[in-house]
Amino acid sequence: MILLSTLSLFGCMEEGRIDQIDPNAPVPSKVTVTQVISKPGGAIIKYSIPDDENIMGVQVSYQRNGEECQNMSSRYVDSLIVEGFGDTKAHPAIVQSISANGKVSEPTEITITPETPMVMTAKLDLFETFGGIIVSMEGNEEESDLAIVLMADSLLTEDGRQAREMEWNDLYTFHTALKKGTFIRHDLESKPQIYGAYLRDRWGNASDTLYKVITPLYEEELPYSTWKNALLPTDCGERNTKYRFTNMFDRSTSTFFYTPIEGPVVRWFTLDLGYTAQLSRMRLMPSKNSFDYRGVYPQHWQVYGSMNPNPDGSWDDSWFLLKDVRSYKPSGYTGEDGGVGEITEEDQNWFRNISEYTFEASEDVPNPQRPVRYLRFKFLRNFNTFLIEYEDESAATTYYGVDDLYLWGQIIKDN
Repeated sequence: MILLSTLSLFGCMEEGRIDQIDPNAPVPSKVTVTQVISKPGGAIIKYSIPDDENIMGVQVSYQRNGEECQNMSSRYVDSLIVEGFGDTKAHPAIVQSISANGKVSEPTEITITPETPMVMTAKLDLFETFGGIIVSMEGNEEESDLAIVLMADSLLTEDGRQAREMEWNDLYTFHTALKKGTFIRHDLESKPQIYGAYLRDRWGNASDTLYKVITPLYEEELPYSTWKNALLPTDCGERNTKYRFTNMFDRSTSTFFYTPIEGPVVRWFTLDLGYTAQLSRMRLMPSKNSFDYRGVYPQHWQVYGSMNPNPDGSWDDSWFLLKDVRSYKPSGYTGEDGGVGEITEEDQNWFRNISEYTFEASEDVPNPQRPVRYLRFKFLRNFNTFLIEYEDESAATTYYGVDDLYLWGQIIKDN
């Protein structure tokens, strides 16, 4: 297998051009390796090329996980990168120049001694959450592409067994290149179970398996048949009959809820659940015609709860904060002045298919599972406005749009 790095050895040929390759050209001159710089899982090989017009590029040959590998680079660069080792042992390799007719020079022997790869350096931990498991990862300082494999043992007791002796069933594989992050697998039964997790890189190297006995907290998707617009005074209402409030819970991907176009930047609406519940998580999906991390989908919003809100629609002590949310972007807001920045595939998947948030305790919200019947969603910024500082927000206008709202938790009392 030949892996190309840095620059491709051969470019595209111009139409109608005929390259004359001399099969009798001599073997190219030997390359001088000037430095081998160890890096996690591999090395950077620095070299100098002799003044030989017959040299087209440089290659390094080595064994990785029992497989013969070669990396190549153009003569116009001075280094090669070798990656994918799953240990810190010394690995022999040879560096050779290569000519246009495929002849290679005498080998320069080197030794590659990788630093500990990220698949071995990054650490995992497991925690229970409502309806599932939280997997936390940290220590991926090189931002390597890693897979986090989450598993469950088919038996209910450890019996002193090691991870390799358990009867694992794969639950889910998360893919990430973050330095650290948390990943959640929901829809698991609320019963004791042995869960395991390990890291794997794209070359098949794997970490040890971490395993714990965990009992996911009970939750269910809350029924939406009783939900309705409480429409308190000061609420924003809906744009028109096409973009109704009820479109948020009709479970159709072709209907959306939009607030009126003319209105302040900060606005809110009130949902009557029709029963009393404790909330564990929510999903606020963008409309299918939304652009990723752009447009009128809310970027910053808050969720408040109440058992008996003031009928005049005021923000008094009948409301309590349950969640302060900024639309999550796995790769972070890395653009200029904290803007959106580059949008990765992981970002796109989260925005379009997940958009899920857990009601968890924080300094501002010590008890997010307080019983509620009414929810108030307060939109503070959408992606068109989240970097704008207004001198007078009451004079500025914008609007918001979402597709579907999902809630999970426990029903305490049917009303």
